[in-house]
Amino acid sequence: TIDSSWTTLQVEGNASIRKIVEDVDGSVLIGGGFTSVLGVSNAQFIRVNSSGTAVLNHIILSASTEAGIVNDFVVDSNREITIGGSFLSYSGNSGISSRPGLVRVDSDFALDVTLSTGFTNLSEINTIAFDNLTNSYYVGGLFSSYSGEVEGNVVKIDTFGAIDTSFSAGTGFDTAVNTISIQPLS
Repeated sequence: TIDSSWTTLQVEGNASIRKIVEDVDGSVLIGGGFTSVLGVSNAQFIRVNSSGTAVLNHIILSASTEAGIVNDFVVDSNREITIGGSFLSYSGNSGISSRPGLVRVDSDFALDVTLSTGFTNLSEINTIAFDNLTNSYYVGGLFSSYSGEVEGNVVKIDTFGAIDTSFSAGTGFDTAVNTISIQPLS
């Protein structure tokens, strides 16, 4: 059945919503490629209230002179949110910062500067999976290197952004990696 308590969001621009996740506090996180949601302009990642009637927080992810796109995001157990996509910089309540392809924010959307990524301006991040056992990220997309190392569209990094050498995909993949899933141990 349709939840009638949820208001249809007014999304404008490219209007592609890539991911929606309900947070533990009942608010809803939305990422994608859009230029306006509920009257808030230039936001590609937003938090709306539980009924979808008001934007509680937002950040702007820019790609050169145009709006960036959020392709994926993960929320860890500390409610830190790691966001991947096609963008060059973060602009939010922590100011503006160069963050090509990958950025992490806290639950209030303040920039977490402890994650330093090695992606270039040509990187496009399509998928992120957080491994709770190793406290690290598997990141896939369309990129040839990370921190100067050949990675072929997939890399495993720790929570600070350093390459986790316990994982190797060899020369990687010929095309973009669009989905990564971690199989739980049985």
